[in-house]
Amino acid sequence: GRSLERLRDAMIEEFGSSFVETILSERARMVGYLMRCPHMLSSHCHDLEHLTLSHDLHEVAHVLSVVLKVCDSVSVKVQEIFNGIQRSKNASYRDPGLRGISSGATDKMCDIQVFGFACNAIKNDVARRINEKFLEVALDVHGMIPEVRIGGAKQFLFDTGVIVCTFDNRYE
Repeated sequence: GRSLERLRDAMIEEFGSSFVETILSERARMVGYLMRCPHMLSSHCHDLEHLTLSHDLHEVAHVLSVVLKVCDSVSVKVQEIFNGIQRSKNASYRDPGLRGISSGATDKMCDIQVFGFACNAIKNDVARRINEKFLEVALDVHGMIPEVRIGGAKQFLFDTGVIVCTFDNRYE
C-alpha cells in the first residue's frame, strides 16, 4: 500500500519535472523567456494598450494546453466509466439476478479512480512547477533586475496570467 503510494508520487514528480524542464523549458523555449524577463521588467518599451503574449511563450501555451486537454479528456472518460459502473452496481442491489456484478464493479471503480487521480496530480504538479519559475523571476532571487518599470511589469503580469489561466480550462 504505502510503497505503491510512494511509487505513484515519484512517477508524478518525475513526469512533472521532465515535462517542465525538458519539454516546456528547453523545447518550447520557456527558458529563453525566463532569461529575458529581467530585461523586460526593467524596460519602458511596451505598448500598454495592446499587450499580447510574448513571442517566447506561444509554444509554451500551445504545448501546455494540449497536455491539459489530454488530462481533462481522460478525467471526463474516467468519470463516465465510473458513473456507468456505479449505475451497474446500484442495479445489482435492486435485481437479485445481477448480484455478482457488485464485487467486480467495486474493483473496477478503484482501478479507474487511479487514472482520475493521476490526471489531477499531473496538472497540479506542472502548475506548481511553472508557478515556481515565474515566482523566482518576480521575486528577483538572483538580483538581476535593476529597477522594475511599469511597462515591463504589465507585460510580465499579462504573460504569466495567460499561462496560469491555461490551468483554469481557458484553452482558446
